[in-house]
Amino acid sequence: MPDGSSHGLDAPAARQAVVGCWLRNDLTRAAALARRWTSDEPGNLEAWIVLAETCTRQRYAEEALLALQKAAEINGNHPLFWRALCLSALQAGAFYTAHGAVAAARYTAIRPEMLAEMEKWLRESGLVDTRGNFLRPAASEDGWQDLVPRLWQLNREDIRLCWGSLRGRILVYPLDYAAPAAAFAAGEGPDAWFRFPAVIEKLSRTYETTFLHVVPPPEIFNPFQAYFLQAALHLCGFFPLQISSQKWISQTPVGALEIHVFGSRHFCSIENDALVAFLCSFLPHVFNGRITLTGPNTDLEAALPWLTRI
Repeated sequence: MPDGSSHGLDAPAARQAVVGCWLRNDLTRAAALARRWTSDEPGNLEAWIVLAETCTRQRYAEEALLALQKAAEINGNHPLFWRALCLSALQAGAFYTAHGAVAAARYTAIRPEMLAEMEKWLRESGLVDTRGNFLRPAASEDGWQDLVPRLWQLNREDIRLCWGSLRGRILVYPLDYAAPAAAFAAGEGPDAWFRFPAVIEKLSRTYETTFLHVVPPPEIFNPFQAYFLQAALHLCGFFPLQISSQKWISQTPVGALEIHVFGSRHFCSIENDALVAFLCSFLPHVFNGRITLTGPNTDLEAALPWLTRI
Protein backbone atom coordinates (compact mmCIF):
# COMPACT_ATOMS: atom_id res chain seq x y z
CA MET A 1 0.00 0.00 0.00
CA PRO A 2 1.44 3.43 -0.83
CA ASP A 3 1.42 6.47 1.45
CA GLY A 4 2.26 5.08 4.84
CA SER A 5 2.73 1.34 4.41
CA SER A 6 6.16 -0.13 3.99
CA HIS A 7 4.91 -3.40 2.56
CA GLY A 8 3.79 -2.48 -0.95
CA LEU A 9 0.49 -3.56 -2.47
CA ASP A 10 0.43 -7.20 -1.30
CA ALA A 11 -1.22 -7.95 2.02
CA PRO A 12 1.57 -8.53 4.56
CA ALA A 13 1.69 -11.53 6.83
CA ALA A 14 0.46 -9.40 9.75
CA ARG A 15 -2.70 -8.49 7.90
CA GLN A 16 -3.29 -12.07 6.80
CA ALA A 17 -3.02 -13.19 10.41
CA VAL A 18 -5.63 -10.65 11.54
CA VAL A 19 -7.98 -11.48 8.67
CA GLY A 20 -7.67 -15.16 9.53
CA CYS A 21 -8.88 -14.36 13.04
CA TRP A 22 -11.79 -12.38 11.59
CA LEU A 23 -12.82 -15.41 9.56
CA ARG A 24 -12.72 -17.60 12.67
CA ASN A 25 -14.59 -14.90 14.63
CA ASP A 26 -11.70 -14.75 17.09
CA LEU A 27 -11.83 -10.99 17.50
CA THR A 28 -9.89 -10.90 20.77
CA ARG A 29 -6.93 -12.55 19.07
CA ALA A 30 -7.39 -10.31 16.01
CA ALA A 31 -7.25 -7.17 18.17
CA ALA A 32 -4.10 -8.40 19.94
CA LEU A 33 -2.37 -9.06 16.61
CA ALA A 34 -3.47 -5.72 15.16
CA ARG A 35 -2.22 -3.82 18.21
CA ARG A 36 1.11 -5.64 18.01
CA TRP A 37 1.36 -4.62 14.34
CA THR A 38 0.75 -0.95 15.13
CA SER A 39 3.31 -1.16 17.91
CA ASP A 40 5.89 -2.71 15.62
CA GLU A 41 5.14 -0.31 12.75
CA PRO A 42 3.53 2.88 14.12
CA GLY A 43 3.96 4.63 10.78
CA ASN A 44 2.13 1.96 8.81
CA LEU A 45 -1.25 3.22 7.56
CA GLU A 46 -2.61 -0.26 6.90
CA ALA A 47 -1.85 -1.41 10.44
CA TRP A 48 -3.99 1.33 11.96
CA ILE A 49 -6.79 0.74 9.44
CA VAL A 50 -6.83 -2.98 10.25
CA LEU A 51 -6.91 -2.17 13.96
CA ALA A 52 -9.80 0.25 13.39
CA GLU A 53 -11.77 -2.36 11.47
CA THR A 54 -11.10 -4.97 14.13
CA CYS A 55 -12.38 -2.63 16.84
CA THR A 56 -15.42 -1.90 14.70
CA ARG A 57 -16.12 -5.62 14.43
CA GLN A 58 -15.88 -5.77 18.22
CA ARG A 59 -18.23 -2.77 18.46
CA TYR A 60 -15.59 -0.77 20.32
CA ALA A 61 -16.33 2.57 18.69
CA GLU A 62 -14.01 4.68 20.86
CA GLU A 63 -11.02 2.45 20.15
CA ALA A 64 -11.84 2.42 16.44
CA LEU A 65 -11.90 6.22 16.45
CA LEU A 66 -8.51 6.38 18.18
CA ALA A 67 -7.03 4.06 15.55
CA LEU A 68 -8.52 6.15 12.75
CA GLN A 69 -7.09 9.32 14.27
CA LYS A 70 -3.65 7.70 14.11
CA ALA A 71 -4.29 6.65 10.51
CA ALA A 72 -5.33 10.20 9.60
CA GLU A 73 -1.98 11.50 10.85
CA ILE A 74 -0.27 9.22 8.32
CA ASN A 75 -2.57 9.75 5.34
CA GLY A 76 -6.08 11.03 5.97
CA ASN A 77 -6.98 11.08 2.28
CA HIS A 78 -6.24 7.50 1.28
CA PRO A 79 -9.21 5.55 -0.17
CA LEU A 80 -8.73 2.79 2.40
CA PHE A 81 -8.81 5.37 5.20
CA TRP A 82 -12.12 6.73 3.94
CA ARG A 83 -13.51 3.20 3.63
CA ALA A 84 -12.54 2.33 7.19
CA LEU A 85 -13.91 5.63 8.48
CA CYS A 86 -17.24 5.08 6.73
CA LEU A 87 -17.57 1.57 8.18
CA SER A 88 -16.63 2.59 11.72
CA ALA A 89 -18.71 5.77 11.74
CA LEU A 90 -21.80 3.89 10.54
CA GLN A 91 -21.40 1.31 13.28
CA ALA A 92 -20.97 4.11 15.85
CA GLY A 93 -24.02 6.03 14.62
CA ALA A 94 -21.94 9.00 13.40
CA PHE A 95 -23.87 9.16 10.14
CA TYR A 96 -22.77 12.58 8.88
CA THR A 97 -19.16 11.47 9.24
CA ALA A 98 -19.92 8.28 7.29
CA HIS A 99 -21.43 10.32 4.45
CA GLY A 100 -18.49 12.72 4.56
CA ALA A 101 -16.07 9.81 4.20
CA VAL A 102 -17.86 8.54 1.09
CA ALA A 103 -18.08 12.03 -0.39
CA ALA A 104 -14.37 12.65 0.19
CA ALA A 105 -13.40 9.24 -1.19
CA ARG A 106 -15.15 10.16 -4.43
CA TYR A 107 -12.41 12.71 -5.14
CA THR A 108 -9.56 10.22 -4.70
CA ALA A 109 -8.26 7.46 -6.95
CA ILE A 110 -10.65 5.01 -5.31
CA ARG A 111 -11.58 1.87 -7.20
CA PRO A 112 -15.18 2.02 -8.48
CA GLU A 113 -16.11 -1.24 -6.77
CA MET A 114 -14.88 0.08 -3.40
CA LEU A 115 -16.91 3.28 -3.79
CA ALA A 116 -19.97 1.23 -4.74
CA GLU A 117 -19.48 -0.88 -1.61
CA MET A 118 -19.41 2.22 0.58
CA GLU A 119 -22.51 3.66 -1.08
CA LYS A 120 -24.24 0.32 -0.47
CA TRP A 121 -23.44 0.58 3.24
CA LEU A 122 -25.00 4.03 3.36
CA ARG A 123 -28.13 2.87 1.55
CA GLU A 124 -28.53 -0.03 3.98
CA SER A 125 -28.21 1.89 7.24
CA GLY A 126 -27.17 5.51 6.78
CA LEU A 127 -29.87 7.43 4.91
CA VAL A 128 -32.36 10.02 6.14
CA ASP A 129 -36.06 10.38 5.43
CA THR A 130 -37.65 13.64 4.26
CA ARG A 131 -37.76 14.86 7.88
CA GLY A 132 -34.02 14.35 8.31
CA ASN A 133 -34.36 11.24 10.49
CA PHE A 134 -31.86 8.43 10.07
CA LEU A 135 -32.99 4.81 9.85
CA ARG A 136 -31.64 4.13 13.33
CA PRO A 137 -30.74 6.43 16.24
CA ALA A 138 -27.82 8.75 15.62
CA ALA A 139 -25.01 9.11 18.15
CA SER A 140 -22.61 11.92 18.94
CA GLU A 141 -20.35 12.98 16.09
CA ASP A 142 -17.72 14.33 18.52
CA GLY A 143 -14.23 13.31 17.45
CA TRP A 144 -15.49 11.72 14.24
CA GLN A 145 -16.22 15.09 12.64
CA ASP A 146 -12.58 16.14 12.89
CA LEU A 147 -11.69 13.47 10.31
CA VAL A 148 -13.96 14.72 7.48
CA PRO A 149 -13.89 17.90 5.35
CA ARG A 150 -15.44 21.08 6.80
CA LEU A 151 -18.39 20.66 4.46
CA TRP A 152 -19.55 17.73 6.60
CA GLN A 153 -18.88 19.26 10.00
CA LEU A 154 -22.13 20.16 11.70
CA ASN A 155 -21.14 22.99 14.03
CA ARG A 156 -20.01 25.55 11.48
CA GLU A 157 -21.43 28.89 10.35
CA ASP A 158 -24.84 29.16 8.75
CA ILE A 159 -25.03 28.66 4.98
CA ARG A 160 -27.56 31.02 3.40
CA LEU A 161 -28.24 30.32 -0.26
CA CYS A 162 -30.63 31.91 -2.73
CA TRP A 163 -31.82 31.09 -6.20
CA GLY A 164 -32.81 33.01 -9.29
CA SER A 165 -33.77 32.23 -12.87
CA LEU A 166 -31.97 33.12 -16.08
CA ARG A 167 -33.14 31.93 -19.50
CA GLY A 168 -35.09 29.05 -17.97
CA ARG A 169 -32.29 27.88 -15.67
CA ILE A 170 -32.47 28.05 -11.87
CA LEU A 171 -29.06 29.06 -10.49
CA VAL A 172 -27.86 29.08 -6.87
CA TYR A 173 -25.51 31.54 -5.16
CA PRO A 174 -24.75 32.56 -1.57
CA LEU A 175 -27.40 35.00 -0.41
CA ASP A 176 -24.80 37.46 0.88
CA TYR A 177 -23.29 37.75 -2.60
CA ALA A 178 -26.51 38.69 -4.39
CA ALA A 179 -26.59 42.41 -3.53
CA PRO A 180 -22.91 43.20 -4.22
CA ALA A 181 -23.04 41.20 -7.46
CA ALA A 182 -26.09 43.22 -8.51
CA ALA A 183 -24.23 46.45 -7.74
CA PHE A 184 -21.26 45.53 -9.91
CA ALA A 185 -23.53 44.17 -12.63
CA ALA A 186 -25.22 47.59 -12.69
CA GLY A 187 -21.87 49.28 -13.35
CA GLU A 188 -20.92 50.52 -9.90
CA GLY A 189 -17.25 51.03 -9.10
CA PRO A 190 -15.02 49.67 -6.31
CA ASP A 191 -16.58 51.96 -3.70
CA ALA A 192 -19.60 49.66 -3.74
CA TRP A 193 -17.61 47.14 -1.73
CA PHE A 194 -17.84 49.18 1.44
CA ARG A 195 -21.61 48.75 1.67
CA PHE A 196 -21.02 45.04 2.24
CA PRO A 197 -18.55 44.57 5.13
CA ALA A 198 -19.72 41.00 5.85
CA VAL A 199 -18.98 40.00 2.25
CA ILE A 200 -15.55 41.65 2.44
CA GLU A 201 -14.80 39.61 5.55
CA LYS A 202 -15.84 36.35 3.88
CA LEU A 203 -13.94 36.97 0.67
CA SER A 204 -10.84 38.04 2.60
CA ARG A 205 -10.54 34.46 3.85
CA THR A 206 -9.80 33.38 0.27
CA TYR A 207 -8.47 36.43 -1.58
CA GLU A 208 -5.95 39.18 -0.90
CA THR A 209 -7.78 42.40 -0.04
CA THR A 210 -6.49 44.02 -3.22
CA PHE A 211 -9.88 43.01 -4.68
CA LEU A 212 -11.31 46.02 -2.84
CA HIS A 213 -9.57 48.40 -5.24
CA VAL A 214 -11.13 47.13 -8.45
CA VAL A 215 -14.39 46.05 -10.00
CA PRO A 216 -14.14 42.30 -9.42
CA PRO A 217 -14.45 39.57 -12.04
CA PRO A 218 -17.67 37.54 -11.70
CA GLU A 219 -15.83 34.45 -10.49
CA ILE A 220 -15.03 36.10 -7.16
CA PHE A 221 -18.63 35.29 -6.26
CA ASN A 222 -18.24 31.58 -7.06
CA PRO A 223 -21.03 29.54 -5.41
CA PHE A 224 -18.77 27.05 -3.63
CA GLN A 225 -21.35 26.85 -0.84
CA ALA A 226 -23.77 25.23 -3.28
CA TYR A 227 -21.90 22.00 -2.58
CA PHE A 228 -23.94 21.93 0.63
CA LEU A 229 -27.00 21.21 -1.52
CA GLN A 230 -25.15 18.28 -3.04
CA ALA A 231 -24.30 17.12 0.49
CA ALA A 232 -27.94 17.39 1.60
CA LEU A 233 -29.07 15.19 -1.28
CA HIS A 234 -26.24 12.79 -0.46
CA LEU A 235 -27.91 12.16 2.90
CA CYS A 236 -31.00 10.90 1.02
CA GLY A 237 -28.97 8.51 -1.13
CA PHE A 238 -28.96 10.75 -4.22
CA PHE A 239 -25.22 10.44 -4.71
CA PRO A 240 -23.48 12.72 -7.24
CA LEU A 241 -22.34 11.16 -10.49
CA GLN A 242 -19.43 12.67 -12.39
CA ILE A 243 -20.60 12.96 -15.99
CA SER A 244 -17.39 14.62 -17.19
CA SER A 245 -14.42 16.46 -15.73
CA GLN A 246 -16.63 19.55 -15.69
CA LYS A 247 -20.01 18.24 -14.53
CA TRP A 248 -21.50 16.49 -11.49
CA ILE A 249 -25.19 15.51 -11.31
CA SER A 250 -27.25 14.47 -8.30
CA GLN A 251 -30.38 12.90 -9.75
CA THR A 252 -33.56 12.77 -7.66
CA PRO A 253 -37.09 11.58 -8.49
CA VAL A 254 -38.20 15.22 -8.91
CA GLY A 255 -35.22 16.63 -10.82
CA ALA A 256 -31.45 17.01 -10.91
CA LEU A 257 -28.95 19.22 -9.14
CA GLU A 258 -26.00 20.02 -11.40
CA ILE A 259 -22.61 21.50 -10.55
CA HIS A 260 -20.49 22.67 -13.48
CA VAL A 261 -16.83 23.65 -13.28
CA PHE A 262 -15.14 25.70 -16.01
CA GLY A 263 -11.61 26.42 -14.92
CA SER A 264 -11.97 28.78 -11.96
CA ARG A 265 -15.71 29.20 -12.51
CA HIS A 266 -18.36 27.18 -10.69
CA PHE A 267 -22.08 27.08 -11.44
CA CYS A 268 -24.85 25.27 -9.56
CA SER A 269 -28.23 24.76 -11.20
CA ILE A 270 -31.49 23.17 -10.07
CA GLU A 271 -33.49 21.50 -12.82
CA ASN A 272 -37.00 22.61 -11.90
CA ASP A 273 -39.36 24.14 -9.35
CA ALA A 274 -40.20 20.73 -7.87
CA LEU A 275 -36.62 20.18 -6.73
CA VAL A 276 -36.45 23.75 -5.41
CA ALA A 277 -39.58 23.07 -3.35
CA PHE A 278 -38.15 19.80 -2.03
CA LEU A 279 -34.87 21.42 -1.00
CA CYS A 280 -36.57 24.35 0.69
CA SER A 281 -38.71 21.98 2.79
CA PHE A 282 -35.95 19.43 3.45
CA LEU A 283 -32.96 21.59 4.35
CA PRO A 284 -34.29 22.75 7.77
CA HIS A 285 -34.18 19.11 8.92
CA VAL A 286 -30.50 18.38 8.16
CA PHE A 287 -27.11 19.85 9.12
CA ASN A 288 -28.69 21.25 12.29
CA GLY A 289 -30.88 23.48 10.15
CA ARG A 290 -28.00 25.79 9.25
CA ILE A 291 -28.51 25.58 5.45
CA THR A 292 -31.29 27.70 3.96
CA LEU A 293 -32.42 28.24 0.38
CA THR A 294 -34.68 31.16 -0.53
CA GLY A 295 -35.85 32.78 -3.74
CA PRO A 296 -36.43 33.97 -6.29
CA ASN A 297 -33.98 36.68 -5.27
CA THR A 298 -34.37 39.92 -7.26
CA ASP A 299 -30.77 41.06 -6.69
CA LEU A 300 -29.45 37.72 -7.90
CA GLU A 301 -31.65 37.74 -10.98
CA ALA A 302 -30.41 41.24 -11.82
CA ALA A 303 -26.82 40.02 -11.47
CA LEU A 304 -27.09 36.67 -13.24
CA PRO A 305 -26.31 37.90 -16.78
CA TRP A 306 -23.07 39.36 -15.42
CA LEU A 307 -22.30 36.43 -13.07
CA THR A 308 -22.68 33.86 -15.84
CA ARG A 309 -20.65 35.73 -18.43
CA ILE A 310 -17.81 33.50 -19.62
